[in-house]
Amino acid sequence: MKAKKSANGLSARANRCPLNAGIPIDKKVIVRAVKSGKLRPYSWPPNYGTITHFEVCRWAGIDPKTLSSPPSQSDVTQYPDNGLSYRANRCLRRSAIPATKEAVRHALQTGALSPGKRPSNYGPQTHAELCRWTEVDPDTLQNLAAPLNPTDQAKDALDQARRLSTEGKFEESLAKHLWFHEHALEVRPSFYGVRLSFALSDWVKLGKRCWPGRRRPERSPTSRHWCGRSGTWRSNPTA
Repeated sequence: MKAKKSANGLSARANRCPLNAGIPIDKKVIVRAVKSGKLRPYSWPPNYGTITHFEVCRWAGIDPKTLSSPPSQSDVTQYPDNGLSYRANRCLRRSAIPATKEAVRHALQTGALSPGKRPSNYGPQTHAELCRWTEVDPDTLQNLAAPLNPTDQAKDALDQARRLSTEGKFEESLAKHLWFHEHALEVRPSFYGVRLSFALSDWVKLGKRCWPGRRRPERSPTSRHWCGRSGTWRSNPTA
């Protein structure tokens, strides 16, 4: 099955590769990039090979034969036999991180290597490979994340309630639902609608799977609720 062409006549890969290199999809700009080497097969950007190169050249009106011969896959940078894949070594080189266990371990712990964030094309698979190579437990790296913004505590509690319910940890999920029901509007008033719709729907689903989950929180005389119409907090009725 042939790849679908976009409105400009290029395939999705041919559009994505120049954009990943910071090169706009403009014929004049593409011509300069190809002639200057900013677009070069097996060199830059990532996943830019000869097939995509020839497609881009034809689209920009360039005869590839007038350019210097593109390198073959056998001509690309040779990395040391350190037990890492070509992709892992390339990610380290582009990030200026030495391919030593000490340097990579430090980069993992400081966040210089973060899947989906930096560097580009550094995903979960390469991240897992480097963690195994450096004998770093990926679960310990999660604790190095930035502290949770107080306004995100409500969303985090609801997400945890859903995850715990899926894992069969009903009591823990119930505790998160109770916290969300009682405190979500204190940290994020915009969750007024979510609290009375999606959150309650998840609570009902939890109740169908676990009877204790059908218990409702007891209201105290001093508990309050957010009134969206007046934009103020109001005390709940004692009865």
